[in-house]
Amino acid sequence: MVPQNMLAELGGRSAYSTQPGNFTAYFQYKIAPYQSDYYLYFPKEPFAIRYTNEIFNKLYEYQGYDIIKYLEFHYSRYPYKEDFLKFLSYEILVRQQKGPNKSRYLKLHATQTWVTERQQEREQQLRTDLQVELKAAIENRQSISPEDKEQEIQAIQDKVMHRMHQFMDTTEERMAAMTRSLVTGNMVFTMIPMQKN
Repeated sequence: MVPQNMLAELGGRSAYSTQPGNFTAYFQYKIAPYQSDYYLYFPKEPFAIRYTNEIFNKLYEYQGYDIIKYLEFHYSRYPYKEDFLKFLSYEILVRQQKGPNKSRYLKLHATQTWVTERQQEREQQLRTDLQVELKAAIENRQSISPEDKEQEIQAIQDKVMHRMHQFMDTTEERMAAMTRSLVTGNMVFTMIPMQKN
């Protein structure tokens, strides 16, 4: 254990893979000479840390709305939208804490605003989908035999619970994003239970 602890203290140990390409590719990349489009470029297959750093190096090249176009380019190509937004949100949090560079901080803030907007859109889509599913279930209820009603009720409950979990995950991410953008210092937030009237 002593050598492991020494390696960890000296930075010789990492939780990240030492095998090139062993990471989740949230942002599209190519092994090719650098070009000034939205793709990330590497001379050879990158390691996880280099890949993640390049996402933000590329982001820092853009200004204003071009940041949003860069994000939208990659977001539209990644199939798991909530995962993409969570990845970006947590990476922003870490990078906002790193240093006083005002320009980069503002770009990260714009990126966090974009993430929050996408999360709100996803939340609204979840609500709309749930309304459509419930309406269809109610309309179909009249044509169902009494024996099948219990199964239908269970199916509706399962759908509602699944959607509620998705909604709560999205809401938690949005609240975390909003609190991250505040300068909190050493504030401690305490939940106070509500009293019933």
